[in-house]
Amino acid sequence: MSIGMVYFLQQDYAQAISYQKQALDTLAIVTLTHDLTSKIYRNIANLYAKTKEFDSALEYFQKALAVNDRDLKDDGLTLGQIYADIGVMYYSKEDYKQALDYFTKAHETWLKSLRPSHLYVKSMEKTIRTVESKLCMYNSL
Repeated sequence: MSIGMVYFLQQDYAQAISYQKQALDTLAIVTLTHDLTSKIYRNIANLYAKTKEFDSALEYFQKALAVNDRDLKDDGLTLGQIYADIGVMYYSKEDYKQALDYFTKAHETWLKSLRPSHLYVKSMEKTIRTVESKLCMYNSL
């Protein structure tokens, strides 16, 4: 997983995806499910989003959501991050309506487990305002 992140930092996304998938395969041998499984799915999804392979990205985001729903039910931070990452993907596709929906889900999820003054919550509020302004711009055209 760490080697994959090094390739990510070098912007060699194909190698990064390959190492993330190897980490997933190795983890599957060691244990059926683990909190790292969700993280690796998110990493792969974000890498596919970077390479604009949005269908593959969404597939891996959905896998991360399924693991979170099944195994990490009490982890609001992880669930919120998955929603935020999906929002970023839609934002990069310029699908601002979908992006806003997922950013709102992330915000609502984080508010259940974090203080309203937490950095994640405040940052997401700023992101939501930015997306809302983009939607208003496009709706007025």
